[in-house]
Amino acid sequence: MVSASNNGYQYTFLDDEKEYELQYTTLAMAELFGEIIWEPVPVVALLDKDGQLIVQTEEGLSSFDQEGEQTLLISHEQLSLSPGLDGTDLIWNIAMNDQDHMYLYLGEQLIILNEFREVIYQQNHDWIYPYFLPEGQLMARGSTYQYEDGSYTLLASPSGGEAGKGLTVSEEESLTLQRQNEITGAMQWSYTLMTAKERTSWDDTGFFVDEGENIYAVAYNGSLYSFDDSGHLQFKIASPHHTSNLLNVVPISETTFIVAINDTLLCFEYL
Repeated sequence: MVSASNNGYQYTFLDDEKEYELQYTTLAMAELFGEIIWEPVPVVALLDKDGQLIVQTEEGLSSFDQEGEQTLLISHEQLSLSPGLDGTDLIWNIAMNDQDHMYLYLGEQLIILNEFREVIYQQNHDWIYPYFLPEGQLMARGSTYQYEDGSYTLLASPSGGEAGKGLTVSEEESLTLQRQNEITGAMQWSYTLMTAKERTSWDDTGFFVDEGENIYAVAYNGSLYSFDDSGHLQFKIASPHHTSNLLNVVPISETTFIVAINDTLLCFEYL
């Protein structure tokens, strides 16, 4: 989280309570959020293994030590980016893998920097907050991909497809999940979130169906719901981060599925 400080910002990592005084520095994302909400504002950053704060400034991707001294700058020109106050070219996720490669996610674009902080990959994708796995693998809403020889190839995908077979959301407030017959369009079942209790709506990019016709649906508050083929609720998993952006699901088989919540990977099996 970021608050205005003398001649700059104070960045605080809530998990380990580390604070970084960034003087005479402008943070690109803080400028965007500062226009619409009160302080402190959420700004994407990464704390690397050496305790360096990596964050996007108005100049580019920068790293700072805990005294606030800048130790690295990769300019926006080097990354082919031109950030604007409309959110254009802002970095929405920063991650590192076991090979010290850095991943920058910009909503529709993924940039990978090698251990020397050189750009080795830069492509547009329709992924939503991908989860980065060891050995160059990536998880993105129901599918896994492998990075090799400069490109990503699909490793696994749920049998029902990323959108799910016949699953739709009601237009009114996006509270009701509906299952329709793919041929006739007839309604088979529906499930409505209790607004007073759930305080959320369905994320229609997070629907999956596995080989056993188990259905997975994600709500915007980060909760994962599972239904059987008849629409009976089997279980619900609530994310502590309260956002669907940090939750990924990969159905492996009709009895096994994986859930990634931020930096935690969980494997479940039906008994």
